[in-house]
Amino acid sequence: MTPIITYFLNAEDNVIRNGYNHELTYFKNLRFENQTVDTFLLEYVYVVCNSGVSAKCAKTICDRVMGAIRSGRPDWAEEIPRVPWKRVAITEAVKHQNLWFQMVRESSDKIETIRSFPSLGGEALGYHLARNLGIDCVKPDRHLKALAKRFGFATPLAMCLEIQKVFPGERLGVIDYILWRYCEMYGSEV
Repeated sequence: MTPIITYFLNAEDNVIRNGYNHELTYFKNLRFENQTVDTFLLEYVYVVCNSGVSAKCAKTICDRVMGAIRSGRPDWAEEIPRVPWKRVAITEAVKHQNLWFQMVRESSDKIETIRSFPSLGGEALGYHLARNLGIDCVKPDRHLKALAKRFGFATPLAMCLEIQKVFPGERLGVIDYILWRYCEMYGSEV
């Protein structure tokens, strides 16, 4: 067994033992075809809020922003973090959510369409949203980049494809999630 496969199996075991089986099951069942405009907006807001902060902090902020949006509060934008690019990205997403969701649904290259939206063209955010919407891809975030480098892969995608060869039924987004969650718990040096 190669070192990355051993690492992956340990990561999956730890994710499950630490109570994240519900998230793992969620990602295993996640499919873009089942998304709605509302889930698109929710995930867009979450991904933008998650940039630069922990997943736990992002969820708290996202819940507050989405609660204000869904309640119809005219001052909902006050809940957006006071980071200029985040304010622009979320405000534009609320304004264009129906159009943008339709664009992604109709696109032959969903990831590139997502990456064309405000603030999602960088290295990881567009892939993060795509993965969270059930589009099977790998998010090249700091954890996965560190792991890829550590195990001698050129990219996180190359690393996840190598794992997928051993587990051909596993989606890339699930492999990504397992590695990310493990690193989120213990760091990418473990």
